[in-house]
Amino acid sequence: MKYTGISVAHIESGARCYDMKMAEEINRRLIDHCSEMLFAPTSNCKRNLERESVTGKIYLTGDTMYDAFVRSKDKTHDCDILDRLDLAEKEYALLTTHRAENVDNPAKLKGMLKAIQEAEMKVVFPIHPRTKNKLKENGISLDTSKIHTIAPVGYVEMLKLLKHAKMVLTDSGGLQKEAFWSKTPCITIRDRTEWTETVEIGVNFITDVTPSKILQALEYIKENYSKIENRFKGNPFGDGNASEKIVKIIREKLEE
Repeated sequence: MKYTGISVAHIESGARCYDMKMAEEINRRLIDHCSEMLFAPTSNCKRNLERESVTGKIYLTGDTMYDAFVRSKDKTHDCDILDRLDLAEKEYALLTTHRAENVDNPAKLKGMLKAIQEAEMKVVFPIHPRTKNKLKENGISLDTSKIHTIAPVGYVEMLKLLKHAKMVLTDSGGLQKEAFWSKTPCITIRDRTEWTETVEIGVNFITDVTPSKILQALEYIKENYSKIENRFKGNPFGDGNASEKIVKIIREKLEE
């Protein structure tokens, strides 16, 4: 679009994990440096953009994902997924994993899943098609394990599962934030994250795929659960009105 002379605006601008092996990291850096308007979801994202001396104008607007969360969280009251899966509040863990570095290597995948079963509780696993295929290709069965695979679920169902889980284990970027807003401790199965705010607050624990690190994080959360619950204070991701702010800024730009 930049080549055609069309102005570029980037929502969720400035998010950085500094892992250039990730396609997302490469894409967001390129887009940020091509954008005329950069909408940063957090103060940390804004600082990242300032350090990189981007040429576009930076706006601290908050996170549009939080807007969606705020507008959807009350819909979970009418969601019956806990009953359908026979789940009790805070007596299960929630798992998602799909990244190539976690699921493409059979030994890593087996080690990760074995460690997660040490949670000593039921683990609900809405399974990504990529991960499902890798399990099948490598002859990895979870049929007799504590990990209960289910088909991918909708947004409101996932929010319900997140809200009532004891903890979440994930390699997703967005789910880390949704876990934070749901006040659910998170284990991030990556070696770094773009959402460092949640790590600094002490509710998101980075382990990568190493089984010993996953086990250590599981034990820490179980032993310090009450302490971690008290850390969910404040919200660095805005006030739930980022979308309105962004639309207002774009409209004003177009009227210039």
